[in-house]
Formats: sequence, C-alpha cells, structure tokens
Amino acid sequence: MATNPGIHANVRLDVFTHAERNIVSALAGYFYVTTGSEEFVGGSRYTYVTVRPSHKIEHALPNAREFVVLFADYENFEARTLTAYGKISDFFTDSLRVNRHFRILISKDKKITDKLRKICIDEPDIPVTLPFTYDNICDGDICKNIIEATRENYYFRDLFSQRDPLRESTFFFGRSELLAAMRDRMSGGENSGIFGLRKSGKTSILLACERLAKTDGHRFVHIDCQSASTTSARWNELLRAVAIEVRKAAGLAITPVQLGDFSPVEAARSFEKALADSYSQGKRKTILAFDEVEHISPQTGIGHWRDGQDTLLFWQTMRSIHQRMANRMCFIVAGTNPVITECREIAGSDNPLLAYISVDYLPGFTDHELRQMCESLGDLMGMNFSLEAIAALYGALGGHAFLSRQVASHIHKQLPFEGRPVRVEVEHVQQAVSSFDFKPLFDDVLSSLKSRFPDEYQLLEWCALGDEDKVEEFLNLDPKFAAHLTGYGLVRQSGTALTPRMKLVSDYLRMSARVSGVVKRDEDRWALIAKKRGVLERDLRAIVRGRMIDKYGRAGAADGLRGLLNRNRADALVDCSFEEIFSQTDCRLYFSDIISVTGHEPDYWSERLGFEFSELKPMMIAINDLRADAHAKSIADGDFERLVSYIDSVQAAI
Repeated sequence: MATNPGIHANVRLDVFTHAERNIVSALAGYFYVTTGSEEFVGGSRYTYVTVRPSHKIEHALPNAREFVVLFADYENFEARTLTAYGKISDFFTDSLRVNRHFRILISKDKKITDKLRKICIDEPDIPVTLPFTYDNICDGDICKNIIEATRENYYFRDLFSQRDPLRESTFFFGRSELLAAMRDRMSGGENSGIFGLRKSGKTSILLACERLAKTDGHRFVHIDCQSASTTSARWNELLRAVAIEVRKAAGLAITPVQLGDFSPVEAARSFEKALADSYSQGKRKTILAFDEVEHISPQTGIGHWRDGQDTLLFWQTMRSIHQRMANRMCFIVAGTNPVITECREIAGSDNPLLAYISVDYLPGFTDHELRQMCESLGDLMGMNFSLEAIAALYGALGGHAFLSRQVASHIHKQLPFEGRPVRVEVEHVQQAVSSFDFKPLFDDVLSSLKSRFPDEYQLLEWCALGDEDKVEEFLNLDPKFAAHLTGYGLVRQSGTALTPRMKLVSDYLRMSARVSGVVKRDEDRWALIAKKRGVLERDLRAIVRGRMIDKYGRAGAADGLRGLLNRNRADALVDCSFEEIFSQTDCRLYFSDIISVTGHEPDYWSERLGFEFSELKPMMIAINDLRADAHAKSIADGDFERLVSYIDSVQAAI
C-alpha cells in the first residue's frame, strides 16, 4: 500500500522551535512524519522526527522504511551529536522499523557538510548521514534537495570498499549463528576459538563479541598478539601486561603495589588476583580475547614463543585459573590455524588447550548473507542487485566477504552516477570479475597460510593442479589439513578428493604452483602433463563418439569418422569397428585425430566448447605438440605454464 505524506496526530510539535516546525511541515509534504520528540546527550538537547518516505519520493531513496531526522540547534557541530541516533533508535522495540543505515542531520553549523565528511573518512563504518543546515534544507524544493543529497552520497560513500575491521554494528552482516554461539559461551564461562584466513573477518567478529559482551554486562579485554610488546614479552611478562588491561577495564589502580609480583614464581597468583579484584567491581565477568594467536604459538610464533616453552607456561596458567574461575573469566583465541588447540604436546608436555576450546571456522557468507549485504549496502549507494547478479557474485567468490565487497566496490566505480538508482545485472558482475586485479588481494588473504603453514598451502596448490595422488599423500601425512582447508571455505571434500570452491582462487594457485617450486622438477611436470592430458583426451573422445552417432547414426558412425581423418589414419582404422576405435582399454583414436575431427565442424565445436575456433585450434595443436612427458625432455617454464593453462581451459569448457 502506498504511503501518503502527512503528520501523525501524536507527533509532539511543541518540542520544536519555530524554524524546526517549518522544516517538519515541509517534510510532511513528501514524508509521513510518524513520531517527534526530544533527546538529551550529556548536557545537550536535540529534537527529532522519524519519517517514512511517501510514494512521491520513495523511488529515489534507499528503501521505504522509516528513518530519523535529527535537529542539532547548535552553531558548532560536535561528533557526540551522532550518538543521539543510537539512543533514538533504541526506543523502537521493532528493530526493523527504523532504518539504522540511513538518516538526516539538520544543523546550525555552516560547515556541517565538511565536518561530517571528515568523520566519514576517519570512521568509514558509520551510517549514511545526509547533512543539511537549517537554512539550506528548505532552500527551494525540500524534496529535490534530499534527492540530490542522496545521489551525492551514492558518489561519496563507497560502503563496499571497507578494508578495516568493522568497529560498529552498522554494516556488519551475517555470522548470526556463530555470534549467538559465542555469546552463549561467554555468558556460560566457556572458551572459544575462531579461525580463518586473513581478511575473513576475525577481528570484526571479536569486535562484535565485545559489543555483545558489554551489552550482557561483561568486561572485554582485547590482546593483539602480533604487536611487538606482546611477542617480545616472556610468558610472565605477558600475564602482567594482560593483568594491567584487566585492572584498567575495571577502573582499578595499576601501581606496582596493586599489581603485585609477576616473577615466574608468583605471576600466576598475581594474575588470578587481578581477575578476582576486577570481578569484585560490580560482579562482572572478564572476557579475554587473544587475536592473531599464532604469533605466540609453538612452531609459528615469533622468537622465544616458537620453541613452545613460553606458550606452555602461559596457557597452563590460563587454563588452571579458568578451571577455578569460570564464572569470573573466560577467553577467546583467534588466528589463522587452530594448531594451538590441536597439537597433542607443547615443549614435551601435554597441550593445555587440547580439547579445551570450542573451535569455529570463519568461512564465506552463505548466499542469504551475501544477498543481505548486497541489498543493504547497494540500496544506500543506488545499486539494486538482481538475484541473478548476487548468485553470480557468490559463484565467483564462494561468498568470501572481503573479496565480494571489493568486487561490488569495483562495480560501483564502473557504473555511472547519473540516473541512480540503477539495476546491477549478471553482466555487470562478470565484467567486474574479469577486469578486477585479484592477485594483490589473494597474495594478502593467503599470505599467513603460505608463510606459517606451508604444507597446507602446498596441498592447496596440488589441489588446484588436480593431482589426486599428491593430495592423498598430503592427507595421509595429516588428515587435519583437509578439515582446515574446508573450514576456510577454500575446498570441498569428497572422500580423499579435494576440489577448489572458487575458480579464481584455483587459477591463482595454479600459477603460484608453477613458480613456487612445486612443479619445477621435470619428472613432476611430466607426471602432471600426462595426467591432465589423459583426462582431457578421454573426455574429448567421449564427445567425438557421441557426435559421430548423432551425425551418422550408429551403423554409419565408423565410416563417417574415417571420412574426417587423413588417408593414413583412415587406412589404419579401416578394419576397426566403431566400438574398437573407442575401446576403453585399447582406444585407437589419437589426439591428432580429434584435432582433425574438430577441423571439419568448427562451428559445432566452437559452440560446444565456448571458444572461437581460431582460438581453439592453436590450443589443441599445442596440447598435442608440447609432449615433454612422452619424449622425456625438459620443458621451458613458459611452455609448461602455457600448456597447463590450455589443458585447464579446454577441460573447464567440457
């Protein structure tokens, strides 16, 4: 049902100044004003209305939900004004009623636009806020002014390009089930582990946990394990540093006398006292979050943490105290790989974290979560994603949140700003994916895996190259490799077979494998080429067989095939039946014969494989000619990369 403009009878107009009432009246010409009141932040008073776009203007705004219009009757704008929006939105019990992503600010500060723009640059995850002054919002047609400001926002705010962890909930999407489980564990005094690749959103998850913990009345202390102050500390010194942050969070003194003795002998007792003192301040639980935990883990840690002795003593202390104080503290560990929770021993002793933490991985968005993000942020940027476009984005990137945002940002930059909102279709996604330079992002996303967990990275390379024997060899070495890579959302597992989930990542890994040393030896190259071409040849023969039957009928298929070959090859097959030619155990059809067959029907094969024949034929000839494996000779790097690329391209087309 269309919304008509106007003002609800219960709106408190008495709280507004004369100038504000005039603006509310002008808004009521294009919006339905649903509520109106005042709000106080510190010693400052603000007035506001909530409005729902009417049929006269809703076409040009992000959506038809209500949003807040805030009046700041002060000559100098201060950033704390923005906190009033949150307090106002919290009045509404229906969380979906008021749009928290979009709002209007009307200020008496003549420089409000420049000041608000600076805040948006410094804090890119704050909601879209359209700034006006008391004078200019009604300067002419208020409807036109709001529409123009909205369209300017389409250009100014690239909400998809966010690269830093999300410190506010405004543009945080998905992960609801994971967060609910972690919230329950925090409240119940249980420990959690969250693991994923770089840029998968681990720090954003920890920040979301912090918001939830504070909502539930807990204290939250974030420890950055990759900072120099953390990695350079010995185990007892790190306990002291964490104790200082725990006491600070509780408002307690951090003098040496209050902190106590953190020598190796006394560190555990002093740390436990810090937690007990903190709890006594309001009976509030302390949540400790260790981010990038691999930096203080055995094998992957920095300096003295690598041999594991400090890791053992630190986590022995943490576990021992948690067992006595689960109602007062718990902890979260976050990193790339859960090896710290899986290894049986550390420095020759039992691992204190083994089976002591509930571990979750952070894979990509589900298709529903990706849709929610695209629709919510796209609406604010004048980009209406079709369901087919979202499906194409999901198919290309497997739901990886960071990569999907960057491609959506690329689409935003490619689309014209005039005439927005515009519809984003499949071809926009395909064009963005094909023109986007993914290599720097893949380098970044996979860097930690490559540098700290090289065996798993090499397994990924063999997986991308399609070498099932090598994959099985790695999985026999450590079956947990498959669980890790599956948890990251990089591969799918079926029995002992692993297949990449994203073609783009697979292409990147194949290239990485060719230059990283994985397939540098001639014997490795011969084996890989033979295996790949054997599969391709088998699949191409199956297509040829079906085509001959379709074209000539089963009775005439053998003669029809011989008629497409050169004389020598036709004579060699003259006494063979059709089934003998395509025998599974002793096939008589060569790869060169397949090339001859394709040359007689270029249009059919171009359509069947999706290549122009002028492109397909040279690829097929190169695949047949570059047979280093058959002749036991070396093959140049460039030829090897070109050959594997050709085989992969034709195989993918099949």
